[in-house]
Amino acid sequence: MRKIIILLIAVTFVLGCKKSEETVDIPECIGEMVKRYEKELKCTKQGSMETNLYRGIYKNQQVYFANTMCINCNVMPPKYGYDCSGKKIDFSSFQDVRDIKQVYNSCTKKIIE
Repeated sequence: MRKIIILLIAVTFVLGCKKSEETVDIPECIGEMVKRYEKELKCTKQGSMETNLYRGIYKNQQVYFANTMCINCNVMPPKYGYDCSGKKIDFSSFQDVRDIKQVYNSCTKKIIE
């Protein structure tokens, strides 16, 4: 009888430990931008050499662009980005892009929203 109770507890524990099938809502625009920049988004070493996806405001328009974060590199800032409609936006000066926020990390492969 004791063996049956232990077996029932074990079966209940195993069946109760299913992996969460929680779906994450990814904004459509960010998902499209991750696909658009797929070849550029890469991680060589987390925290010191990674190219991630960012969002910012340029001339009152929301734009997405890939930017390389590298502590020991002399990396040029992005020259362009895209809006959610897929229109390419050339930056006359990257210094005019404001409210910059990372939206996808290439090392963790996660959307940051």
